[in-house]
Amino acid sequence: MNNFLFNSSKWLDLIEEMHESKIEFLNVNNSKVPFLNHEDFISKRAISLPNSDFTIFLDEREKLQISDLSNKNQKILKIISNQKIELKYFHILKDKYYYLSFESYDEFIKNCNKNFKRNLKKNSQIYQTQDLDTFYDFYFTSRIKNFNRIPYPKKYFYLLKKYFKDHLIIYKNFQDNELLSITIFLEFEKNIYYIAAATNKNKKKPCSHKPFSEIVKYAESRGIKTIMLGRGADMFKESLGAKYYHYSQISIKKDNYFVEFKKVLAEYLISIYLKFFLKYGIGKSIYEKIYKLCK
Repeated sequence: MNNFLFNSSKWLDLIEEMHESKIEFLNVNNSKVPFLNHEDFISKRAISLPNSDFTIFLDEREKLQISDLSNKNQKILKIISNQKIELKYFHILKDKYYYLSFESYDEFIKNCNKNFKRNLKKNSQIYQTQDLDTFYDFYFTSRIKNFNRIPYPKKYFYLLKKYFKDHLIIYKNFQDNELLSITIFLEFEKNIYYIAAATNKNKKKPCSHKPFSEIVKYAESRGIKTIMLGRGADMFKESLGAKYYHYSQISIKKDNYFVEFKKVLAEYLISIYLKFFLKYGIGKSIYEKIYKLCK
């Protein structure tokens, strides 16, 4: 998949500007795997690109060969492959990367499960917008208060607009004048990618069904037949009739108990920061610096 968004030159430029760091490449047979060198008080690390679901599709005929990255406490590579990856002395986290493939909107609806179809019938109004300010305010609050997660910095979304401009598709979803969700997709090289969403987590008012229905209609109008959905939220994505590739996160660690201690300590302090400070609007000035520890 040479036209894949996360391997494109535009995406690599965006990541370099976002993280103010030069991307390097690791040779994996005939492919080049992009990564960043990252250093903080925890350790020196070589990591797959942040703000990306993974770095590469590995061809089924290729075997994974990872050359040594010297002077690093940890290396983390994220690989998509339909082959089973087994490496000795490596920690491999297996997961799924979802994609939605369809010929028409009618076929998409036919393949959705009953729960999705039922929620789609519930009354809500959906609008297309380019308003990133409203999205980010809603996203920032939703990510912290509803999910206790560090959100991407505002800079990330404005770089998306800088590099991809009119190819961003943003949907606002309302019910009874209440904002239920804002969802961002990106059109790139005859595919559509799910980028991010903010929801109010109201279980009585389904937030995510209408935007995904609308993006399929949009895709059909553009002659696009694949939507890349990313990883996570398995049950929801399977309710759409989505398929998946195998996903492996390969972690190569050197035994260093002091590094592990600092990592655990940082995770604990960040959880406190989220729950008791950022949730109440305290400490926003250091937020982007904290984010870089969570890559």
